Amino acid sequence: MLKSTSPNLLMALAACLTLPAGAATTTMDSIYTSLEAKDCKTLASSDNETGSYHGRCFGTAGFRLDLLEGDLRQTLNVIAPNGKEFPLELWSTVSSGFSSLGSKAEWRIQQNGGKADPIALIVRYNVSEDPATPTKITSYLVVSKISTDGICVTDIVKPGKDANQQARDLADAVADKTCLNHGGKPTESSTPRSLTGAITGFECGDNCYLSIRDQQGKEHTGLCAAPLCDDWNSAAAMPDSFKGKQATVTIGDGKQYDASGNPMGVMDAFKNIELLK
Repeated sequence: MLKSTSPNLLMALAACLTLPAGAATTTMDSIYTSLEAKDCKTLASSDNETGSYHGRCFGTAGFRLDLLEGDLRQTLNVIAPNGKEFPLELWSTVSSGFSSLGSKAEWRIQQNGGKADPIALIVRYNVSEDPATPTKITSYLVVSKISTDGICVTDIVKPGKDANQQARDLADAVADKTCLNHGGKPTESSTPRSLTGAITGFECGDNCYLSIRDQQGKEHTGLCAAPLCDDWNSAAAMPDSFKGKQATVTIGDGKQYDASGNPMGVMDAFKNIELLK
């Protein structure tokens, strides 16, 4: 005598029988590739104190990653299989503080039958954002979408116990995400921004940078590109009398250059500085 079959099992069997023969199922998976210098090909480097570096690292499915470093800050350019280059501008999109990338890149792969397509990239970005405590590091996870329309940063995940899973969830839903611009905001307008705060520091390497602490206590660093910066940049030093002064700065885009004068990328630049009484 046959045992009765449960309704749930019958429904599952029926669903399987209705699938067309050879139908593909889509699943998500991760592939990891190295960002360590020993595993990447050095394309250019310098021996100066701040050290510029350009290395090419293997990716997956024909993609490659170019790791760039200048003034103790790092970023990535994604090279598509057709050779087109997509700068992620991590040193402005995520943070302009001293930075370094994690040792691995995580590629989120969409497995569709026998085909594996990268749809997103996740990297760890370690940043020193407090000049008063340079050893304090904030470790972000940065999600970038990979699509036929382009490759760009879409999400920045702050440290937390579920950060890895949150980054993967964001990566798996990345298709319709908006690209972030400098400062981690959605791209909507190129209208110059401004902020008011106290000048906290000035330093030069391959480029010269000004730091300002806003009224909420957050530190902002940008290329010193205002007319007031001209003498400071030439001397690679700012007079001590300016430290602590209140100022309003206008923020635009500025180009970073390595020690050889080669462009390294785009980051926030303070285009005008108005000293306040």
